[in-house]
Amino acid sequence: MGRSRECDRRRVPGGARVILVDADVLGRRRTGDETYVRELLRALPGVAEGLRIAAIARDASLVPDGIEPVVLRGGSQELRMAVRVPRLLRRLRPALAHFVHSLPLHCPVPAVLTVQDLSWERDPSVFGWWDLATFKVFVRSSVKRARHVFAISERTKRDLVELYGTPPEKITVTPLAPDPEFTPAREHDSFLLFVSAIEPRKQPLAAIDAANAVGRRLVVVGPQRDAELAAELSRRGADVRGYVPKEELVRLYQSAACL
Repeated sequence: MGRSRECDRRRVPGGARVILVDADVLGRRRTGDETYVRELLRALPGVAEGLRIAAIARDASLVPDGIEPVVLRGGSQELRMAVRVPRLLRRLRPALAHFVHSLPLHCPVPAVLTVQDLSWERDPSVFGWWDLATFKVFVRSSVKRARHVFAISERTKRDLVELYGTPPEKITVTPLAPDPEFTPAREHDSFLLFVSAIEPRKQPLAAIDAANAVGRRLVVVGPQRDAELAAELSRRGADVRGYVPKEELVRLYQSAACL
């Protein structure tokens, strides 16, 4: 596989039987997005007999076994999706490409798209202006251009049909499944667990207020995208731990009294 800043055409997978997955989120602590892409890559080889699965990633070592890594180094996300990924797709010409949330500005190959939700359409007040504008413009456009759309819930499918006018037959609901390592435990602690990036739209203050109302400790796990909000959570008594390794996350899920 290519290891230079731009992948060498002679050393990367390509052709009619290659499925290419955009796995740029791997290693970036993108919580749910990263988990989704990682588990998708782990599962695909077992259900895609006769196909080669490749993944665009910043670091080949993060790509699961059985997947061919295509290294595309980090940089401006806008430049990546506007120029570098389309250029890579033109070189490789996979049979199909998969993206989460949005497609490249120009996508020269057939592509499918996973949409997790349209929360910015339902409650735009909890998004910053840049994120709101980006989601509104690029997700809507990507849904229209994609050959097919995967929605992670029936609610997301209904929103796609109602808000974006997407034909129902263009959408397949693919519910999320738990990682096998997250098995139930026989005994639980008394704390409550909140797993999410710390940002206003996730409403963590409502969680700590609820925990305090019932006299339970709240453990908050996830990247701190809003330092002031994280500080306020701590002030109100939350145990704010930030991003934690998977092993600790499994233990917390197993020990928590409630999520």
